[in-house]
Amino acid sequence: MMIMPNADDRPPAPPDRERDARELFPLDMTPEEYAARHGHDWYCFSFDDYRYSDPALDRWIQRLGDILRKTPSPACGERVPRSAG
Repeated sequence: MMIMPNADDRPPAPPDRERDARELFPLDMTPEEYAARHGHDWYCFSFDDYRYSDPALDRWIQRLGDILRKTPSPACGERVPRSAG
């Protein structure tokens, strides 16, 4: 079982991760819609392990991670939800 850090404990995303996130995730689509359309394409999702400099992108990715975590991939192992505080 992998325990995820609190949101404040997440390290800043490296520049290449920030770039990849901006290219991959359409912020004009809700995380719920993205998960419904593309969630099955993610073998393992780790973008939410980082904090992003753009607050809107950070919230979007954290929400997507919460959605995808509800049905974890056996390859990634079970992920325990982050605590709220």
